[in-house]
Amino acid sequence: MNIIMNKAKVKRGVLLKMGICRDTLISQFISGLSLSEIGSRYNRTGERIWQIIRRGCDENEYKQFIEQKKKNREAAKLAGFMAYTKELGRVPCLNEALKIYPGIQTYYHKFRKVAEESGFVHTTKHYKRGRRRLYTEVELLSHLKKLASKLGYTPSCNEINKKGKFTHNMYVTCFGSMQKAQELAGLSPNKKYNSLENARRHPKYITKEHCLEDLKRLHIELGGPPSLVQLKKHGKYTFSKYYNRLGGIKKMRELPELKELSITGAF
Repeated sequence: MNIIMNKAKVKRGVLLKMGICRDTLISQFISGLSLSEIGSRYNRTGERIWQIIRRGCDENEYKQFIEQKKKNREAAKLAGFMAYTKELGRVPCLNEALKIYPGIQTYYHKFRKVAEESGFVHTTKHYKRGRRRLYTEVELLSHLKKLASKLGYTPSCNEINKKGKFTHNMYVTCFGSMQKAQELAGLSPNKKYNSLENARRHPKYITKEHCLEDLKRLHIELGGPPSLVQLKKHGKYTFSKYYNRLGGIKKMRELPELKELSITGAF
C-alpha cells in the first residue's frame, strides 16, 4: 500500500514538472490562455491542466474557473476566425468556417458581427446555396423593374411571390436582402411596418389605446357595446388583441369610456 502511494506521489510530481506549481497555471489560465495552449508549454494535454487547476478549489472558485474556461475557448475560436477572415479578405460563410473550425456554429453570428465591425464584408457572391442558379442578377433585377412599373409602386414580398416570375427568396439569396435588390433595381425600398395599417395585426404596434379607440367606433356605429360576433366581424383587429389588452366582453362593457358614450348618447 505504501509503495502504491509513493508511486502516485511521484507521478503527480512528474506531471507538474519541477518548479511548476498550480498557482502558475491558474495565473496563465486567468490571463486568457486556453488549456491546450498552457498544456503545449509543458508537454501536457489541456484536460490534464484542467485537472490540476480545479484540484482543491471550493464551489465559488470552480464556477469562476468554468466561466473563464468558456471565455478562453471563445477567445481562441474568435482569434482563429478573424485570422481566416483576414486570409479570405471577407467574412466566411458558415459552411466555410465549419470546414476549418468544427463546432463554431454556436458563435458564428457573434463572430460575424465582430468581423463586420472590423471592416470585413459578408456577401453571398462567393458561394451558392443549394442548386445552381438558373437566372442571372440582371434577369432578376429587370423582372423586378417590370413588376414595379406594372403595379406603379415597389412590390412587396407577397406581391412578388404571387404576381412575379421569381420568389422573393431568390432575391434574398442572390443579393443578401430584399431591400438591397430593390435599391439595385432603382426602386425605393419598402420599410417593414411603415404604417399602422400595414402592421395593425402585429402586437408590437397595437396598444391598449388603439383597441379602445376602435371599440368606441364600433359602439357608435352599432348603437351600443358590440357583442363577441360583432367584434370579430367588424373589429379592426383580431379578438385576441382586444382580449389581451382590455379583457373579456363583460369587462369591455364595463369600461368607463363606453359608459360615458351611453350616458351622453353619442351613438
